[in-house]
Amino acid sequence: MDRETYMRSLKLGSSLLISALPVLLAIIYFAYPSFYAIVIDRFITHSTEAQLRKVDVSSYAPINRSRQGIPVLVYHQISERPGEYCVTKRQFLEHLKLLKHLGYTTVSIDELDRYLNHGGRLPKNPILITFDDGERNAYIGADEALRLLGMKATMFVITSLPKQESSRSLNWRELRQMRRSGRWDIQSHTYDGHSLNDAKVERMYLKRLLIHDSTSVKDLYNNLKSSYGSLN
Repeated sequence: MDRETYMRSLKLGSSLLISALPVLLAIIYFAYPSFYAIVIDRFITHSTEAQLRKVDVSSYAPINRSRQGIPVLVYHQISERPGEYCVTKRQFLEHLKLLKHLGYTTVSIDELDRYLNHGGRLPKNPILITFDDGERNAYIGADEALRLLGMKATMFVITSLPKQESSRSLNWRELRQMRRSGRWDIQSHTYDGHSLNDAKVERMYLKRLLIHDSTSVKDLYNNLKSSYGSLN
């Protein structure tokens, strides 16, 4: 094959590949939605480490814990799209950096259970970071920050969702991977928790700090100060 024929063949092959790319992406999306979602999010998410360096929480004074109780933070989604229970990645990084600055140590549900029921010990200033529902964007938005800061979180999963292999919900393979990392504790959020409408269930949530899209780092600080301690 002479050089001119080779170049024409190469150009044709490149054109065909470019033309087929949208079709290939569509096939991946419908056949493997979870893989597609992770790949896309990894590409569009800025460097977590670089973002963490930009977060400054040094102006917040230490909290003297004067009340008993372990703070429990309840998140749902980490997304740039607006929503009542969505925080941005920037918000979440600010929250984690604040907790680290204030000397909190994250614990798992297993560690809490051993402390409450089996005589186990907890570290100084324990706190639970939890996510409801098993949303994939929560895992993608939180995992690298947890790794970099040496923290852990608990994912409460609606167990009817992982088997559906949607682009929104974590599947069982991903949940097992999260568990193996040591950063994630996986717990049940019932089989279909959102279908419940029970006043007793609602009362279970009253002692938790429910994080909204409007929860700034200052709001979180004031909640922790008023609920679990007072300033020195």
